[in-house]
Amino acid sequence: MGYQRLRAGAIGTWAAIGGTGFGVGPVVGGVLLTFFGWSSVFWANIPFAAVAITLTLIAVPESRNPSSRRLDLLGVAFSALGLVGLTLGLIEASSHPWTSIAVLGPLLVGAALLVCFVHWERRTAEPMIPPALLAARSFVSASGVYLVSYAAFGAFMYYLTLLYQDVNGWSPLKTGLSWLFMNVPFLLMAQLTGRIDRRHPPARVVSTGCLVAAIGIFVLSRADATSPFVHTALGYVLAGIGFGTIVPGVTHIAMRDVPAGVSGAGSGVVNASRQLGTSIGLAVLGSIGVTASTSHWHNAIHRLPASAHVAASAQTQNVAGAHISAVTHALGPAYRHTAIQSFVQGFHLALGIAAALVLAAAITALLGFRKPATASDVLIP
Repeated sequence: MGYQRLRAGAIGTWAAIGGTGFGVGPVVGGVLLTFFGWSSVFWANIPFAAVAITLTLIAVPESRNPSSRRLDLLGVAFSALGLVGLTLGLIEASSHPWTSIAVLGPLLVGAALLVCFVHWERRTAEPMIPPALLAARSFVSASGVYLVSYAAFGAFMYYLTLLYQDVNGWSPLKTGLSWLFMNVPFLLMAQLTGRIDRRHPPARVVSTGCLVAAIGIFVLSRADATSPFVHTALGYVLAGIGFGTIVPGVTHIAMRDVPAGVSGAGSGVVNASRQLGTSIGLAVLGSIGVTASTSHWHNAIHRLPASAHVAASAQTQNVAGAHISAVTHALGPAYRHTAIQSFVQGFHLALGIAAALVLAAAITALLGFRKPATASDVLIP
């Protein structure tokens, strides 16, 4: 029991430190973009990497697993290239028909490579994902919750940035500062969740966090270019509280039933599911939003004279990508309102689906995080 408390506290501290970077990052990024240009965002990573390497060399003790496995290079290649193919195909779907070679080709190749990955993992002696991980129900459920919730997270942050910077004309710095309404609650809840986990069932804690996050994203999905910022701030606060509860709670549960010998692989898979969810969420929900915006724009301009229709159709990608200034520059200010309406249609649909995804994550947590009953749990009369 003491070990469980220490681990819960450590995971809460880890999430809180991550939340600090999560809160500071957008603000620092806004400053860099405002004063030094976009390339500075990448150059700024060099000193952070140097500090991380130095701290690792100084503070992290060396350890070796006596039963360590060889690196599954073929499994890594199959999984990485398969995911690249799927992501590329989904991204291209926002600007090409689903039946085009640019979309269908990468999707089919990616799917085939992932099938090869599954087949290889079943027959190799030292798979990249040990079978013991897949046998732990809480681990599989936690990875699923992470993937689905971060798919929603990546999508709503992307669309909110487009709304405020490209539609409303906010600066990167102002946009970054506005995220503090989400990042501060995230930081506070990440630190508190470790204590909450000790008093309440983990399934209840994480599902509640998912529910609060889903409500927050739904509130954000109702925003538009004319909404007062207090509307968005409320959604940010709720999303921050929800995700600040989800992150440490899911990480704790994911590692709860993982055998010690495969804990390294387990933590790697959990973190990979988060990154994978972000990329897939951006690709899938972005494609859905683009399709909705494009459809609304085409319906709005289909009655225009032939010459005007051709010019307006040429701006379809700018409308879907929230480049409203480019649309008005090409077509005139009379088209601004219609262009914004079309973008907002996709914005509402994508964020509405994102909220539903986090709600599905709540259900997954409720069903998947419950520990199976053991003989000691049964009262025999």
